[in-house]
Parts: sequence; structure tokens; C-alpha cells
Amino acid sequence: MAEWVTSKKLQITSKKNFDEIELLKNLNSTGTWYLDLTAMNFLEMSEKIYDIYGVGKETPPGYEDLLFNYVFIEDQFYVEQKRLEITHLQGSPKILFEFWFVQQETEAIHKERTLVQRVEDEDGNLTGLRGASKDLGPI
Repeated sequence: MAEWVTSKKLQITSKKNFDEIELLKNLNSTGTWYLDLTAMNFLEMSEKIYDIYGVGKETPPGYEDLLFNYVFIEDQFYVEQKRLEITHLQGSPKILFEFWFVQQETEAIHKERTLVQRVEDEDGNLTGLRGASKDLGPI
């Protein structure tokens, strides 16, 4: 009985924490994503990322598609340099940077702030990048 009560409390706490995280994401216009560096595809994108970029979930963009078709042309080299920079760092550093992108539904130019962290396997090999991105709005 005590195990069931503990398990139920943990479920309720986990659900509450998840709901609070989702609420904060919505309030902050922040979405999360995971980029697999082997395939250079986004394996995870939160609903908010689709909203930020103005794209449908049926066609999630790959990294190159995002870089060359969504990121404002003047910022493409900068964004790629940041990706390369974090792949060459050791440990679990985080990089915070901002760039401009074209919102696909409205074609308006928006500014984005992104926090990126390395993801490594159990042997310490870099496998991907995890990020949180916030739409700072149009210019």
C-alpha cells in the first residue's frame, strides 16, 4: 500500500512539473528540439518550435533546410559557426546566441535566442545537440 501511495504521489508530482514546464514554455514562447548529428535531422521538435517557424508538423525541416531556407541569409554562416563551435568543445558546455529567421506563415523576419547543449553517449561521444529556442518577435 505504501509503495502505491508513493508511486501515485510521484505520478502527480511528475504530471504537475510537466504541466508547469509546458506553461512556462507557452508563456515564454520557448520551444525545444533535438538534432541528431549523424543524420543531421531533428528527431524531436516541440509544438512551440513548429509555431515559431510557422511550419506544419507533417514536414519537419532537416538541419540544412532550416539553415538555408529559414535562417536569414546574413546569419547563416554565423549559425553554422556556432554549431561547429559547440561540437568541438569538451564536457557539457552550453552556448547562447541570437539570429534572425523568416517565419514561414507570415514571411516576417523574427529574432530568435537559442541555448544549445551537447548530448553525448555513455562513452562520451558527441551524438547530438539539444536546444531551447525563444522567438523574440519580428523586427
